[in-house]
Amino acid sequence: MIQEKETLGWLQKGLSIAKNGDKNRDCDECAGVILNNLRLIHERRENNELAVSLYNNAIEFAEKALDFIGIKDFTRNLNRVRIREENSEQVSMKQYK
Repeated sequence: MIQEKETLGWLQKGLSIAKNGDKNRDCDECAGVILNNLRLIHERRENNELAVSLYNNAIEFAEKALDFIGIKDFTRNLNRVRIREENSEQVSMKQYK
């Protein structure tokens, strides 16, 4: 738990620095990667709503940086979370019927 808090702190600090790199492609790419990593932590905590939001932000930064690999990877991850959420909702609905 301590390592996770420390990791979150460093990711937040890195994101702050990357976002202040106005119109710098490397900073935009770094911000996308950091957001993608932050979403992993929240996804593991099953905080899917925040994870989806972080994925969307990661994709935006990857698009700014013209990071086509990042766009592809982040979009694939986003779709995976959405599919898992849909499947979970369907299972829940079947249980109540």
